[in-house]
Amino acid sequence: MSGLLISFEGGEGVGKGTQVGLLKLALEAKGLEVELTREPGGTPIGEKIRHLLKFDPDGKTMTHEAELLLFVSARAQNFSQKILPALNAGKIVICDRFIDSSVVYQGVCRGLGVERVQWLNNFATQKRQPDLTFILDVPVEVGFERVHRRKPEVQMALNTMESIAPARDRMDDFGLEAAQKIREAYLAIALGDSGRCVVVDANRQKEEIAKEILNHVEDRLAKRAAK
Repeated sequence: MSGLLISFEGGEGVGKGTQVGLLKLALEAKGLEVELTREPGGTPIGEKIRHLLKFDPDGKTMTHEAELLLFVSARAQNFSQKILPALNAGKIVICDRFIDSSVVYQGVCRGLGVERVQWLNNFATQKRQPDLTFILDVPVEVGFERVHRRKPEVQMALNTMESIAPARDRMDDFGLEAAQKIREAYLAIALGDSGRCVVVDANRQKEEIAKEILNHVEDRLAKRAAK
């Protein structure tokens, strides 16, 4: 059986990093092999692109088109070098952001067009969709508050990647209006692809959220094993 590809999505401050780490620990405790990755990033090339996109001062002058192509470039490398080999090995791959992020942030919020972004996503991932996508959802005001009180040491503790990012980055700087647009775009994706997407109320205790997510994953694994 091929592996399972799980992605985590949502606006800024929804707690993806926390839930990604908790799910990885829970699945490994059950003896399952888990590969964790993130986008942009996940590979040496992808991490360099990540720094350029999120933290390099020159990124402030980046065009929306260049931003999209850099995200997709990092995705193509991550998929070919890390995600696909892990899936072929039968592992569970957990990806902190994947194709839906580009649809929402660049396709909708940046106004570059959903169809254009979807075509590029298909090119980068050989048309591979996640088997299960968790869209963590909070009111935009809650997300904003969380982003602005982030601490570097918290990010460091939750981030299992080798490179540790600063607490804030260029992608945090969307205003409330844009954040609401991002939230609505994610909810629209979930509505249109309910077989893949699960909207999770992330305005709760992290343990309660983690339990719900794990239940969904276990249910999906059971159904696959029964086929």
